[in-house]
Amino acid sequence: ITMTSSGKYYTAIAALVILFFSKLPAQKEANIWYFGYGAGLDFSSGAPVPISNPVFDAYEGCAAVSDKEGNLLFYTNGGGARPGLIPNGAKTGYIWNRNHEIMYDLGDAQGGGYSAAQNSVIAPVPGSTHQYYLFTMDQQPSTVTPATQRGLSFFIIDMTLNGGLGGVAVANQLIYKNATELLAIALHENGEDYWVVAIEQTTKNFVVVPVTAQGVQAPAQQARNAASAAPLVLKFSPDGNFLCIGRELYRFDKATGILSLLTL
Repeated sequence: ITMTSSGKYYTAIAALVILFFSKLPAQKEANIWYFGYGAGLDFSSGAPVPISNPVFDAYEGCAAVSDKEGNLLFYTNGGGARPGLIPNGAKTGYIWNRNHEIMYDLGDAQGGGYSAAQNSVIAPVPGSTHQYYLFTMDQQPSTVTPATQRGLSFFIIDMTLNGGLGGVAVANQLIYKNATELLAIALHENGEDYWVVAIEQTTKNFVVVPVTAQGVQAPAQQARNAASAAPLVLKFSPDGNFLCIGRELYRFDKATGILSLLTL
């Protein structure tokens, strides 16, 4: 469930929030959004109501999740940035709990990049009622120092920890290193598992990662078969059958994870 404070990405990524939970009827996990510098929206009434949270600091990508009744669980700015990588200086990444207290300090070396367009997305762990995956994506400026590039990683947040406020049970597990900026997620055809999709930094091909009740599975590359080298965002259609990257549209097989370029 991903949001961003950068205007050029806002519409596309906000749509990801809506489409992901449109497949989960009568649930309200996307009711609360936090983004930007202490900004937020509450959709509990059916219409967006501005809310504020002064501890929040997100330059682009960020994520939040609520329970099935719409009560906030936790949120994140996705990660930080090391000194010299972005114009506004070093930044720290955090995961905050529902009381707006720091659940986990990502610093500037864990999680996603502070200036990544789509740096974080949250999804329930398949088969669990109290654990959530936080997938994170590094920023493109990190490629100047490949040794410290973070790529695509995951955390597991367990809501039974810390008296029900939640805590990080598994931290900073690398999935695929040579990836930056772009991150999308869709439900599997079976309605329980997921597909996480990113872009390989060098080839610009797809990186597709199955996520099942057995855990995060091995990533696999798929050729994009398209001309544009630097898409801005990845965006699934509400039913998960299509994936858009800039001006490119792909059919997505939710059972196999196979992407096929469509000629428009």
